[in-house]
Amino acid sequence: MISPIIGVSYDDQDLAGATLDNVYINVSFRRTQLTDAHLPGEFYNCDFRDANLCGANLTGGKFIADFRGSNLTDHQKAQAITMTFIELPDTRGTQAR
Repeated sequence: MISPIIGVSYDDQDLAGATLDNVYINVSFRRTQLTDAHLPGEFYNCDFRDANLCGANLTGGKFIADFRGSNLTDHQKAQAITMTFIELPDTRGTQAR
């Protein structure tokens, strides 16, 4: 059994052409290069804001994620893709009380 990847940041990384086929929970891909990547994994509460997904293959992927400002130009679409686009709250600058 594959262990999920939880709470990791891939911000500003170059993952062009990568295959992300795991379960990702609370993972950040902000400003990440995912050009021509294959994303058949499951992405829960993930942050793809300002990521470059140009030409990415989202077939088979399950997404509950924030894609605001992302480049989804020419991404490959599946006939029965499950995608939920939500806006995650911006918690920068908040403090626990």
